[in-house]
Amino acid sequence: MIRIVHLLPILLVACATGCGCLLGGGGDTARADRLNYTHKEFGVGIGGPGWWLLKQLGARFIQDEEPVAALAIRGVKGVQVSKYILDAPSKSHRDEIFDLYAELMDRRGWRLIVRVGEDDSASCVYAQYDEDRFRGVFVVAIEGSEMHVVKVVGDFRPEAFAELNAQLGHGIRLPVVK
Repeated sequence: MIRIVHLLPILLVACATGCGCLLGGGGDTARADRLNYTHKEFGVGIGGPGWWLLKQLGARFIQDEEPVAALAIRGVKGVQVSKYILDAPSKSHRDEIFDLYAELMDRRGWRLIVRVGEDDSASCVYAQYDEDRFRGVFVVAIEGSEMHVVKVVGDFRPEAFAELNAQLGHGIRLPVVK
């Protein structure tokens, strides 16, 4: 006999897909699909019309046990993730991939924060922000033959960073208003 607990994940995915929360493809993170030496293993997005309700319910559900996670969830408007396997990874392929995403990010008003590379790994990080709030982060990370592309968009105000810092305790600190 199948228990309702076993069906719950299936029902949640079906509900999220049906109300437009769970989206296939990967959106902006799927830009590398046009390159013949990249092969997507995974691409998904979370956002859409039903996301607001789902994130509010999720944040309320974990508020008591994980207040930091609840604060972070409330600020997120969307997440896109793609994973690729690269044929014959090389510095020239990495540069071509980074240039492909740089063109997209520049057109959309994102700013390059850092682009670094070592022997078989490299990454670039973009952010979208203004003087009042942080609106998102976009990361392309390549290590060996694997590439991960992640985009998180939202509305993260410095006041929320101060509240997150208070909840984090020791360790990493997020920027706050002075």
